[in-house]
Amino acid sequence: MKTKWIAGLMTSVLAVSMLAGCGSSSDTGEKSKTESAGNEQKDGEEPYTVTMMFIGNTQDDEQKVEEAINKLTVKDLNMKLDIMLVPWANANEQQRLMLSGGEKLDLMVGQSYQAANFVSTQAVYDLSEMIDKYGTNIKENMGDNAKVANINGFVYGIPNVCDWYRQASIMVRKDWLEEAGFKEEDIKSVDDLEGIYEVVAKNHPEAAMLAMGKGQKFDSDWYQCDPLGDGYGVLLNYGEKPVVENWYASDAYKAFLDRQYRWAQKGWIGKDAATTTDSIEVQMSNGKAFSLVSTYQPAIANEASVAYKTEMAVVPLYDAFTTSSFTAGFYWAVARNSEQPEKAFRMLDYIYGNPEVANLLNWGIEGEHYKLTEDKHVTFPDGMDKNSDPYNAYFGFMLPNQYISDVWEGLPLDVGEQVTKLNEEAKKSCAYGFTYDGTALANELAALDNVKGQYIDALNTGSVNPDEVLPQFLADLKAAGLDKVMEAKQQQLDDWLAKQ
Repeated sequence: MKTKWIAGLMTSVLAVSMLAGCGSSSDTGEKSKTESAGNEQKDGEEPYTVTMMFIGNTQDDEQKVEEAINKLTVKDLNMKLDIMLVPWANANEQQRLMLSGGEKLDLMVGQSYQAANFVSTQAVYDLSEMIDKYGTNIKENMGDNAKVANINGFVYGIPNVCDWYRQASIMVRKDWLEEAGFKEEDIKSVDDLEGIYEVVAKNHPEAAMLAMGKGQKFDSDWYQCDPLGDGYGVLLNYGEKPVVENWYASDAYKAFLDRQYRWAQKGWIGKDAATTTDSIEVQMSNGKAFSLVSTYQPAIANEASVAYKTEMAVVPLYDAFTTSSFTAGFYWAVARNSEQPEKAFRMLDYIYGNPEVANLLNWGIEGEHYKLTEDKHVTFPDGMDKNSDPYNAYFGFMLPNQYISDVWEGLPLDVGEQVTKLNEEAKKSCAYGFTYDGTALANELAALDNVKGQYIDALNTGSVNPDEVLPQFLADLKAAGLDKVMEAKQQQLDDWLAKQ
């Protein structure tokens, strides 16, 4: 959970957010099981090697870390772990080629948008029975959420233990906020930002008040609805009622666009916001922006302060809520290519509950790649930083259960407990547990994506007048088949609810 990941969080919605937590190492580790249930093996049997595909940068000491992990897994499971690191730029393509080519692949990380394809093509195993039979640690850490990543009962993956909620927030530079004579407590709603932006803009005319860029799904951090996966038909008002509606035709979206256009006219959003490819990290680090849209999480302000090289504050603006797609934003699947899927699953369950393995995957080898401070925080060894450390994978958020590992310095030691509490207290969509299957709507969804790509950046950044452009956007969405997609979602949701 280091700075490279947080920068990614700020520039995409995946996100999704993706900071994690369900108990710190001090409490969850005591309850974890060393061996998965059903770990029978024959004397003299050769260890099975589980190939586990992560998305991340190649690490110099990856082999050394693998060897340390395998000392544990051979003893406890008679298995070995082969870590495969695939860069973000070609992760989907590499995954597709391995699956289609029949290459050995046991465990792979998936994202919510891939689920329908994985199920329809049978690229992954249904894990429902494996969870019941072998999922000791998974059930203990996931509870009722162990099977939430499913389509029509087909459990396609196990979600990461993480923050399963979203709480739309604003993140601001503390120095500029205080310079303008304001405190965090002065921000209670989006409307309060306008008075603050007025003053900060006068002090810093060189900067945008709100950092934005091309491809940033800005509206998805601010609207309070269940997107039902792709946002083409949503449940409004935190998913309060099971009625599928067009978000883009809602009063809430129009009010959002009007505000964005007004802010852009004042110069508070950059003129090139719809087209710039400068990341949020670049804009903030270079003093070119004052604030950004975020989600609230106990560790996020500290992480952002490091990433942006200035102290940041994060202020929630809406209630926290959760949906199926938030919980299953990242998940671990057993690939159809696995030669021994039950063993692969047992390795996954083992990782969900073993703090030693989680520490090795997250931080590397103690004394070589990290050290513990006096208060038991993780930090770099003396004389090392993120550039010189030979194992600094920065994919803690992608681990099955990162909060059974130790905590990076600067973060609260109980960050996992705090996130768990927020997960439990967050509002739940009435469709929580439901994932719609859009396989039969592939043509319509592709057309909708194309239409959305033509309009969304310009509208969301206030670059165009919504009174002129929004009607055409809505007309083009309708022509692309939005009504058909919404009708299918409503029918599937009704069928799902009838079975509950």
